[in-house]
Amino acid sequence: ILALDVLSTSNLQPMLEKWSLPLSAGDDYELCMTVPAQHQAAFEAAMQQQDVPVTWIGMIEQGEQVRAMSPNGDVDAYVARGYDHFAN
Repeated sequence: ILALDVLSTSNLQPMLEKWSLPLSAGDDYELCMTVPAQHQAAFEAAMQQQDVPVTWIGMIEQGEQVRAMSPNGDVDAYVARGYDHFAN
Protein backbone atom coordinates (compact mmCIF):
# COMPACT_ATOMS: atom_id res chain seq x y z
CA ILE A 1 0.00 0.00 0.00
CA LEU A 2 1.31 3.38 -0.99
CA ALA A 3 0.26 5.87 1.70
CA LEU A 4 0.09 9.53 0.78
CA ASP A 5 -0.22 11.40 4.06
CA VAL A 6 0.88 14.79 2.78
CA LEU A 7 -0.01 15.63 -0.78
CA SER A 8 0.97 18.51 -2.98
CA THR A 9 1.96 18.56 -6.62
CA SER A 10 5.50 19.61 -5.65
CA ASN A 11 6.12 16.52 -3.52
CA LEU A 12 4.11 14.15 -5.71
CA GLN A 13 6.35 14.45 -8.81
CA PRO A 14 9.49 12.98 -7.13
CA MET A 15 7.36 10.12 -5.76
CA LEU A 16 5.99 9.36 -9.22
CA GLU A 17 9.51 9.40 -10.68
CA LYS A 18 10.69 7.00 -7.96
CA TRP A 19 7.78 4.64 -8.67
CA SER A 20 7.75 5.00 -12.46
CA LEU A 21 9.36 1.61 -13.16
CA PRO A 22 7.33 -0.45 -10.66
CA LEU A 23 4.16 1.31 -11.76
CA SER A 24 4.73 0.79 -15.49
CA ALA A 25 6.71 -2.39 -16.07
CA GLY A 26 5.73 -6.02 -16.21
CA ASP A 27 2.33 -7.26 -15.16
CA ASP A 28 -0.69 -5.01 -14.81
CA TYR A 29 -1.59 -4.16 -11.24
CA GLU A 30 -3.75 -1.62 -9.48
CA LEU A 31 -2.62 0.09 -6.32
CA CYS A 32 -4.90 0.43 -3.33
CA MET A 33 -4.14 3.47 -1.23
CA THR A 34 -5.71 6.00 1.07
CA VAL A 35 -5.85 9.73 0.45
CA PRO A 36 -7.10 12.14 3.13
CA ALA A 37 -10.40 13.71 2.07
CA GLN A 38 -8.94 17.22 2.19
CA HIS A 39 -6.37 16.19 -0.46
CA GLN A 40 -8.76 14.41 -2.86
CA ALA A 41 -8.98 17.26 -5.39
CA ALA A 42 -5.20 17.79 -5.45
CA PHE A 43 -4.62 14.05 -5.80
CA GLU A 44 -7.08 13.78 -8.68
CA ALA A 45 -5.47 16.77 -10.44
CA ALA A 46 -1.97 15.35 -10.01
CA MET A 47 -3.02 11.94 -11.31
CA GLN A 48 -4.79 13.53 -14.28
CA GLN A 49 -1.59 15.47 -15.13
CA GLN A 50 0.27 12.14 -15.19
CA ASP A 51 -2.54 10.44 -17.19
CA VAL A 52 -3.09 7.97 -14.35
CA PRO A 53 -6.72 6.84 -13.96
CA VAL A 54 -8.12 6.82 -10.42
CA THR A 55 -11.11 4.85 -9.14
CA TRP A 56 -12.51 5.76 -5.73
CA ILE A 57 -13.78 2.59 -4.05
CA GLY A 58 -14.73 3.76 -0.58
CA MET A 59 -13.79 5.72 2.49
CA ILE A 60 -12.39 5.03 5.91
CA GLU A 61 -14.54 6.11 8.84
CA GLN A 62 -14.08 5.79 12.56
CA GLY A 63 -15.71 2.71 13.99
CA GLU A 64 -15.36 -1.03 14.31
CA GLN A 65 -17.59 -2.20 11.49
CA VAL A 66 -16.88 -2.68 7.81
CA ARG A 67 -19.79 -1.66 5.61
CA ALA A 68 -20.18 -2.22 1.90
CA MET A 69 -22.27 -0.16 -0.52
CA SER A 70 -23.87 -1.88 -3.50
CA PRO A 71 -24.09 -0.17 -6.89
CA ASN A 72 -27.73 0.76 -6.14
CA GLY A 73 -26.68 2.57 -2.92
CA ASP A 74 -27.76 -0.01 -0.32
CA VAL A 75 -25.35 -0.15 2.63
CA ASP A 76 -24.88 -3.43 4.48
CA ALA A 77 -22.58 -4.54 7.27
CA TYR A 78 -19.82 -6.82 6.04
CA VAL A 79 -18.95 -9.85 8.15
CA ALA A 80 -15.40 -11.01 7.54
CA ARG A 81 -15.15 -14.74 7.06
CA GLY A 82 -11.97 -16.64 6.49
CA TYR A 83 -11.73 -19.35 3.86
CA ASP A 84 -13.29 -22.60 5.10
CA HIS A 85 -11.14 -25.48 3.85
CA PHE A 86 -13.69 -28.04 5.07
CA ALA A 87 -16.84 -26.56 3.51
CA ASN A 88 -18.74 -28.67 0.99
